Amino acid sequence: MNKGIKALTDNWATWKKTLSTTNKVSADYLDTIQELRIVLKDLTGVVDEKFIPKDFFDAPENLELMEKAAKGDVQAIN
Repeated sequence: MNKGIKALTDNWATWKKTLSTTNKVSADYLDTIQELRIVLKDLTGVVDEKFIPKDFFDAPENLELMEKAAKGDVQAIN
C-alpha cells in the first residue's frame, strides 16, 4: 500500500493532466492508465490490475478520490 501511495503522490499532477488533456487513444493516455492501474493494485490489493476497467478513469468522482489519496486522505485511500 505504501508503494502505491508514494507513486500516486509523486506522479498525480502529471497523470491528472494527461487524463484531462490528452486524447484517449494516445500512447501517453494509455501509458498513464496502465501506471494508474498498477498504483491502484498496490493501494487496494487487487490481484490483477487488468480488473480495473479503463472507464474507471473517466469518472470524475474516481479522479477526485485519487487526488485526495495523493494528498494523504486516508478515507479516499480506503
